[in-house]
Amino acid sequence: MTGEQYLSAAQLCEKFGNISKRTLLRWQEKRNFPAPTISYRGGANLWTLSDVLKWEISLKKQDKAQQSLEA
Repeated sequence: MTGEQYLSAAQLCEKFGNISKRTLLRWQEKRNFPAPTISYRGGANLWTLSDVLKWEISLKKQDKAQQSLEA
């Protein structure tokens, strides 16, 4: 057991302001959101908290880079 914390699609949707599960899929397609670490066919998908946090950090870095280009 790794001690890694996992988040379900429902938890992620709530975390990001009650977005839809479809929005999560679109983020995977267009915004480089991580794929689920655990994916059960016809069942729950689970993401590691660390992958989600890395994605959030990369977005913040992109935003800062974009702001510096616009300044």
